[in-house]
Amino acid sequence: MSDKKRKITPRGEKTIGYGDETAGTTGINAADSCATVASANDYRELLRKLKEIAFTLGSPLYIVGGAVRDFIFSKEYSSDIDLASSADFEYFNAALLKCGIVSAAMYRRTHTVQFEFDGKKCEFTSFRKERYADGGGHTPEFTEPTDDIYEDARRRDFKCNAVYYDVTEREFVDPLGGIEDIKNKILDTVKNPDDVFKSDGLRLMRLARFTGELGFTPTEEVIESAKKYSGNLKDISVERVYAELVSIINSDRKHCFSPTDGFYRAIEVLHKTGVMKYVFPYFDDISLRTCFFAGKSIRLYALAVGERDGVKARFLSLKSPVRVAETAERIVETLPKFMDGNNEKETEELKIFVLKNSDIIDKIIELKSAYAAATEDKTYADSAERIKKICKNAADKNLPKSLKELKINGTDLKKSGITGSDIGAALETVFNLVATEKLPNEKERLLSYVRGEKSL
Repeated sequence: MSDKKRKITPRGEKTIGYGDETAGTTGINAADSCATVASANDYRELLRKLKEIAFTLGSPLYIVGGAVRDFIFSKEYSSDIDLASSADFEYFNAALLKCGIVSAAMYRRTHTVQFEFDGKKCEFTSFRKERYADGGGHTPEFTEPTDDIYEDARRRDFKCNAVYYDVTEREFVDPLGGIEDIKNKILDTVKNPDDVFKSDGLRLMRLARFTGELGFTPTEEVIESAKKYSGNLKDISVERVYAELVSIINSDRKHCFSPTDGFYRAIEVLHKTGVMKYVFPYFDDISLRTCFFAGKSIRLYALAVGERDGVKARFLSLKSPVRVAETAERIVETLPKFMDGNNEKETEELKIFVLKNSDIIDKIIELKSAYAAATEDKTYADSAERIKKICKNAADKNLPKSLKELKINGTDLKKSGITGSDIGAALETVFNLVATEKLPNEKERLLSYVRGEKSL
């Protein structure tokens, strides 16, 4: 076997295979200590079936990509399995059928077959070479089958994702030295990084995501190349960009071994490479520091603290759900508001605001606190503390959070002779008075005020 197709084990001593309880770990945390990770027993039946498929196919069959990387790094068993072989994808589909499995989908253009087995999603792709058009479009314009595992490895993104596991021989095949990168927690491209990023802009987002999820460090050459081709993100559909962004926000929860600061690491890479300006154009150093201090519930909103062209519009341009865009607008645009604790009128407005926005008020407090830490501006911290106190007072006194929680309603007002649009206006006035504690939330007291029988 040529050196470029050498078979290697993580420790270089004996073959360590999936389903082996004796397999060692090379990661920072042993994944077998995490209850959310599948055990080796969960994989034995899958591996038995894959070996049967390989025998029927008459060609070596490999697990490749993230599942192999994560197992080598921390003995974590993935429920998403990528498979590869030099065999034609239609022959593979036929082998599946002979082994009693019906594929879920087959794509001729990419030579791909998708199927499920034992609750695990599997995707097979024939070895291939790819050619991309100029620009950063994610989809290759041309694919060509190959029987060379080295060529197949070089069409991928990073070396750590280009390690193969032969399900029959139970050996790792490492064409590009990916195992060493996994051991050293390095993100390096399968070939010259310029060739990787200039042809597929989505890999810029994946670079950041893997930094966060894995805790791996990109090489300086990779970072410099990503800077050079950051504009290629414009060639990627905003739906794909947003999906990657959501994954980045949850990057510290992807694996048992994911670093606790994975979100910040990923965002730092997007900022450092200039990719972030194509997602949030006004993202700056203060935004980055805000992300550092942001708790999990406000990460998405922390990304937008620098936006000046409309927060909702920015999120909608990324094709986020409308509700997400509207919530982001409510939270982020409150950041500079309610800053003067000595302004009596503003304090009354804040009391009303707190009750009407009780569904997001905790996130507003968190964002103000994170921004205060990022800017070292005490006025934001003071504003957050003032809101906390108002929230506590409202909870202690069981103040209403909406018109529905008032002790009077539209029917009561009609009986008192109020009709039409005056009903809504009267309820709004009463709510504001209760929120500012100028009226108690008691039915008879509220009706007396509405009827003009009693003043404040």
